[in-house]
Amino acid sequence: MSAYYFHGLPGGPEKLEIVPEVSLTAVPWLKGAMPRGAGLHLVGFSLGARRALAVAAAQEAARVDLIAPAAPLALGNFLPHMAGRAVFEAAQRGGWALRSLVLGQNLASRVGPEWLISQMFKGAQGAEVELAADPEFRGIFKQMLQRCIGIERSAYKNALRAAVAPWQGLLLRVTCSVTLWHGTDDTWAPLAMSEALSAALPKTELRRLPGLGHYSALKAALTQVAPA
Repeated sequence: MSAYYFHGLPGGPEKLEIVPEVSLTAVPWLKGAMPRGAGLHLVGFSLGARRALAVAAAQEAARVDLIAPAAPLALGNFLPHMAGRAVFEAAQRGGWALRSLVLGQNLASRVGPEWLISQMFKGAQGAEVELAADPEFRGIFKQMLQRCIGIERSAYKNALRAAVAPWQGLLLRVTCSVTLWHGTDDTWAPLAMSEALSAALPKTELRRLPGLGHYSALKAALTQVAPA
């Protein structure tokens, strides 16, 4: 079975490096071939969940695993509980609000990447705190940030616009089984997002990961959903 990984943004295939033993083909946000064929295994992380579900709806995917997925905002009152609330509110306003936010993030990623990473993980809980302090993880995260908010920032802005647009109608077109993996201490995508997706998708299983946050859930779930 072919296995494909749809990363979140800011993000990139570098996140797979936190679990180097897994074997997944990363699907880029920039122009590139989308996976096709029978028997697809689709893995979506964070904002990448929407793209994985879109492919599953268009084709007969065999299996979908969503890790810390970002759900359609129309499914619940999620924003007040999200660490990235300001980012999504800027995306909702669009125009200069979104452009200025991304420009500011781009500048911070170049002149103060360590400060930016610390700010992004401010308020992290449980296992997320330990992961965020790991030098190897911070190095991977820094590389990902500088590329995503730098040369790929157009894709980043497009992904944010798509995330805040209504896309809940897509869910009813997904006919295969979907397994949701979500940390109970996730401050980026609240657990309530997976609970809402579980109620909206036709066939789901929700696996709660006690004590894990956004990226620590990714690290734990990848070892279980991806082939070695």
